[in-house]
Amino acid sequence: MKKLRLFITILLTFMLFSCGTSVILTSTHGVPNPDMNDYKDFFRDKYTVEVDTVLRGATVATDLIKVSRDGCESGKLFAVEFKQSFGSALWSFVTFGSRRRVKLRYVCMQDL
Repeated sequence: MKKLRLFITILLTFMLFSCGTSVILTSTHGVPNPDMNDYKDFFRDKYTVEVDTVLRGATVATDLIKVSRDGCESGKLFAVEFKQSFGSALWSFVTFGSRRRVKLRYVCMQDL
C-alpha cells in the first residue's frame, strides 16, 4: 500500500511539472538576433530572453506583461513563446483564476 502511494505521488509530481501548453508566434519578415546557446528547439542560435512571471487578477485579458528590451535595439520582436505547465494551470484553477504562472521567451529582430 505504501509503495502504491509513493508511486502515485511521484506520478502526480511528474505530471504537474512536465505537461503543459506552449504557443510560439513568429514573424514572417525579418531576421532574428543571432546568439550561441544550448537550446535544442526553435530558439537554437537565437538571442533569447526568458521571463518567468505570475499574472494576478481574475481576467488575464486585462493584464499587461511588461518585458525589458535586453538586446532589442530595433524594438521589434521576431518570435514570442507563451508557455504554461499543467501545475500552473492547476494552480490557476485552485486560486479561481486570480493567479496564473506563465513563462515567456522572446527573440528580438535584428536591426538591418
